[in-house]
Amino acid sequence: MGVSRPVDHMLMVLGISIEMSEQAREVVTREMIRGFDDCAKDAGTKITGGQSIMNPWPIIGGMANILVKGDEYRRPNFGQAGDVLVLTKPLGT
Repeated sequence: MGVSRPVDHMLMVLGISIEMSEQAREVVTREMIRGFDDCAKDAGTKITGGQSIMNPWPIIGGMANILVKGDEYRRPNFGQAGDVLVLTKPLGT
């Protein structure tokens, strides 16, 4: 199993710090975008959109989307007692 084709596209969310000087904000924001774009290129995809917000601190994140065949991912309805469940955030959030 595994995906042999690149991610179709990525969306980026960017938090631009309002607590930095204008000069620092420009440099940090530019480098964050450059790093995110480099990662997208390494993954064989490109950034096709996203959202920018003004925020007290700089943040960056994204969402990748890909189309896969049914046998290229695991479905949750085949879980069995004793399987390990890895949570990446608290339940209900």
